[in-house]
Amino acid sequence: MKRMVFVLLGLLMVFLFAGCKKPGATGRQTQDGLTVVKIFGADRQYTIDGKAVKLSDWYTGKVPSRLWDQLQTDLAERGIKLELDLIQEDQIGMVFQTLLVSGKLNDYDLVSPGWRNTDERTRLSMVQQGRIYSLNKAIDTYSAGPAKDFYYNTLLGKTTFARTSVEDGNTYWLGYTNINYYKDPENYVGGPISGNIRKDWLDALRLPMPKTLDEFYNALAAFQTRDVNGNGIKDEAASISISNFNTGVAEWFGLVTGMIAAIDNKVVSPWYQPHIKDYLAFMNKLYKAGLIIVAGEGGDMAANRVSFVWDWDIATWNEAAISVQPGAAKPYFVPLIIQGTPDTKPIVWISPGINVNQEHMHFIPAGSKNVAGVVKLLDYLVTEEYGTLSGLGIEGYTFRYDGEGNVERIGHNSNTVGLDNDIMLLHPALWTDNGVLPMWVRTAQPADNDPHVEKWAANQLALGAPDGYRLKAEALVSIYEKTYPYMQNHEAMMALPTFAQMDRINAIRPDLETYSSELLTALILGEKSMTNWDSYMADLKRLGLDELMGIYQTRFDRGTK
Repeated sequence: MKRMVFVLLGLLMVFLFAGCKKPGATGRQTQDGLTVVKIFGADRQYTIDGKAVKLSDWYTGKVPSRLWDQLQTDLAERGIKLELDLIQEDQIGMVFQTLLVSGKLNDYDLVSPGWRNTDERTRLSMVQQGRIYSLNKAIDTYSAGPAKDFYYNTLLGKTTFARTSVEDGNTYWLGYTNINYYKDPENYVGGPISGNIRKDWLDALRLPMPKTLDEFYNALAAFQTRDVNGNGIKDEAASISISNFNTGVAEWFGLVTGMIAAIDNKVVSPWYQPHIKDYLAFMNKLYKAGLIIVAGEGGDMAANRVSFVWDWDIATWNEAAISVQPGAAKPYFVPLIIQGTPDTKPIVWISPGINVNQEHMHFIPAGSKNVAGVVKLLDYLVTEEYGTLSGLGIEGYTFRYDGEGNVERIGHNSNTVGLDNDIMLLHPALWTDNGVLPMWVRTAQPADNDPHVEKWAANQLALGAPDGYRLKAEALVSIYEKTYPYMQNHEAMMALPTFAQMDRINAIRPDLETYSSELLTALILGEKSMTNWDSYMADLKRLGLDELMGIYQTRFDRGTK
């Protein structure tokens, strides 16, 4: 079995103002001949058992850390020494803006403004004003090979560059990237979300898993008429949205989740898909029968009233929130996928296997005096050696591998020097995840293979879950083996918009989303007639649905090239 490894492949880039010494010139050298890379970033802090430790504690040596020492050793072997200017996380945004206005960011080689402290317009403005050094230009000029190979020749690297690219085709910064794979570490695939039904209620009434819409309807009705939750009230119902398509039922009719999504790299809207009317008719049938909790799950889940919910297929938190009648079986939801019409293949929403979070930003300033040193650092940060250190720590110290090659964290121990074990047990290293170096996480999905499924199910049993929990894992295996087409999350897979696109999106979306939500609700409740369908479609077009889809398709194409 392949190792389940968290691989943090770091990258950084910093922005500075133009007008300094020639970019790329050799930076300062230490007495030992190491190139100094000066970084502006957050003073990351974790609190474990009431004990707080900051990155600055490691950096200054106030708190010893084998992890930090190992990082410095690895960098020194490559001729690099870090010089950090660390700012408290709650203050870094304000300090960054001050440096931005004053031009003092040019004093750094590398800048990380912190979580959500720059928006798309600010970043694009910085590019337009020539304040950020092109990342691909830096790599082309100075990489000794590893970074160039990673970003130009691997799927992960190429995807990362594409999704952080701007209209001119260049990439100027990198953010936090999460990578999930199934079986093969190069087979990137995210987590699926679908409808989930109460399997313990089906078992209590001796009903099979529904395979048709009629069987699903009859099961929901039986939950009520036979008072499966035992409270004497006909309140068992599905927690299904009537104001958007995030339902777990829409997908049975081949409809994408959200007002817009993508299938096979094509941006589509459920309003234009063939079986939208069939879906609305079925939802109206559920509503009229009182089988939908219109208000949303909220306290309904804890009160043991929810019969069906749209959620992550591997989720276990819903069951933990439910209080059942004394003597009742433990509650558990199981993914349910049904073919809505004879000529429709159900689809499954799945998160991107490579998710590039733009709310983090690491970039090289245009006036950096040591672009070469930053790229030398980058050549190390894309290696698995660094990924293991930053994501897992040191083998035999903070983690080990079991007989099947799975990672085991070495236990909680408050007395560990530098709290290394405690931190790596719950978090990545202090210098990542809104720290001075970008965080990249690669991890195997729970349904990695049959032995892993068995282990996951066994762990759930040990926690008191029913044996049927295995059905959750088996459903994931079925989905990952592509039994159903994947619906793609276009929002997470798009490259950045242009200024013009940004303005049109902001102008279109509010009114369009409001109309779409109100129309969907009215049609499901039966307050609007299906006979006026052409008029509704004309309204959607007038409000900009087609234009928005076109903008998203352009960005999607750039982000997935």
